[in-house]
Amino acid sequence: MAGVGIDIRNIDVARYVEGAAIADFNGWTCGGEVTTGDDKWQVLKSILQAGGGEPIKDGATLSCMVNAPRVPIATIGRDDIVGEINAPKTQPRRDRVNGIIPTFRSEAHFWEVVPGEVVRDAAMLAKDGDERTKEVPYGLVQVEGSDDVSQAVELAGYDLENAREAGPITMPLKLRWLGFKAGDCVAIDGEVRGLAGRHMILLKRSLDPATGMVPMTMRTEDPTKHARVFARTGTLPPVPGVDRPDVPGDYSLPPVNRAAHFIIRQSVAYPLDSTADSITIEAFEATIDDGRALSFPAQTIGGLDDASTYLVLWDLDAATFVAVPAPALTEVASDRYVIVREMTTANVDGTYPTYPTAPGGDGGGGYGGGGCPIVTARILLANADRTGPGATIAAGAIEAGMWVWAQREGEAGSDRWGAYPVTFTRVFDSPLCAVGDRPLTSPSHLWWDDGWVRSDAIGTAAGAGKVVALSVADAATYVLVDAAGRWLLSHNKRAEAEAL
Repeated sequence: MAGVGIDIRNIDVARYVEGAAIADFNGWTCGGEVTTGDDKWQVLKSILQAGGGEPIKDGATLSCMVNAPRVPIATIGRDDIVGEINAPKTQPRRDRVNGIIPTFRSEAHFWEVVPGEVVRDAAMLAKDGDERTKEVPYGLVQVEGSDDVSQAVELAGYDLENAREAGPITMPLKLRWLGFKAGDCVAIDGEVRGLAGRHMILLKRSLDPATGMVPMTMRTEDPTKHARVFARTGTLPPVPGVDRPDVPGDYSLPPVNRAAHFIIRQSVAYPLDSTADSITIEAFEATIDDGRALSFPAQTIGGLDDASTYLVLWDLDAATFVAVPAPALTEVASDRYVIVREMTTANVDGTYPTYPTAPGGDGGGGYGGGGCPIVTARILLANADRTGPGATIAAGAIEAGMWVWAQREGEAGSDRWGAYPVTFTRVFDSPLCAVGDRPLTSPSHLWWDDGWVRSDAIGTAAGAGKVVALSVADAATYVLVDAAGRWLLSHNKRAEAEAL
């Protein structure tokens, strides 16, 4: 909530309601961007300017005045004037322009501020004998989606007409005129020399306590100007463009095929599993990098070598999965394929290579590591100097860039313990598995028990909840700390294998 900070009792609400009604009738709108750091008075002026108005401080009251046809509500007679009148015939020359260039924001110009056509009056130009033009910014006027610039043209038309009104005229009046307010329209009686029959817009009034006079400041009001304002038209400035030149054929380059597609979002987090001689894919939905949504069927790829790493791809032409020995550089360079995952098959005895990949399944060799702990599980951080273990943190609060204290995967020994950075985290819903009094994890979570073992192989189902996948650079492990303070070495997820 923002504003000028004035109590509602000190705001001339009726005048603002009138201004809003006039703006609605004229089809004038207000739009743009302001902040609470902007000057409040200037913001109010810009809002009112978009509706053809301006703010007025009437004593302790905040009022406004809006351009619109007015009917005189009183007549100033010769007997009402109790002092000398100061009535300049015109405004200063520098303000008496005959052309205005309105500037406004245009959707067609990518919401840039652009200048419109000059709004000029031929009769004024003929009278002045030379062009007098100024640029007026209409900061909260927008032209949206079309070339209808009527609001900017009409507002510029009013500013042009008002620049030719005579004023400011000061006139000391009797006390009964104290009840009139700025913005009121009055007429001048025919007996007042020099101003006879003119309409006036009151701009300011005050009270001289010593004499009881009401000094009134006003300007002339030409009732015929409104028809001229709304007869004006304009067009939106052209949108600049760049024409592409014709390039001779000898200089044209043949199109270059892009590389394989990759998945940016999918319905099943880990749809692949592997044995010693096969890779099984669960049916799932996915969106690839060019925006296409694809439905992948369930499929088993057999006849594979044990303890081997394959790249699983979807062949867009043949509509089938293929497993190609990694790194599969030819297939990766072709847009015929969608990269699904890298997978490692098991050893002949059913175990999986422990380095550089972990056991198969959801957290298996193809995913480069284990499952995920529940968000409340405690993870061991490195100390501030990264020279040893530090405090623990809830898994749900860990972020990429933090350092954990862990043992480097693949080799035992105290020299493998150290500080390693977290490079990737993601929270998602998963079934949960309980292994004794250890923290709950996803079923595919990998614990080190004289070899990597899955939670669902040694534990029981424990409902569902939110878990955290994280990747640890170099170590590929992290430590979960249970309620008793035991360190439980766990395998991480490999960030580049995460597709969700």
